[in-house]
Amino acid sequence: MNTLPVIKIELESMRATIHTMLTRHAAMLDTQINEAVDKFCSEEQLAAVIAQTVKDQITMAVKDEIRNQFSYTGAGRKAIREAVNTHFDELWPDTKEQ
Repeated sequence: MNTLPVIKIELESMRATIHTMLTRHAAMLDTQINEAVDKFCSEEQLAAVIAQTVKDQITMAVKDEIRNQFSYTGAGRKAIREAVNTHFDELWPDTKEQ
């Protein structure tokens, strides 16, 4: 029965040690995260990221519109179909529909 208080004291000591270590580690992580965010969020970095993102989005929008123009019912699709048919007609004039 005399060992129970000793075990309780050791567990409390371990708990306190772990709590202290976790608190220090959390503070260190907080500092590192804040430094990384501050470094990334400089005016120059943000301006570069914003400019690149805008450029990427505009490029994607233009490509989507071009793809839509040539893939669906746009005039681009009609022009391609006519060019392909003309090319095939020149290659195989005997197969031209009458």
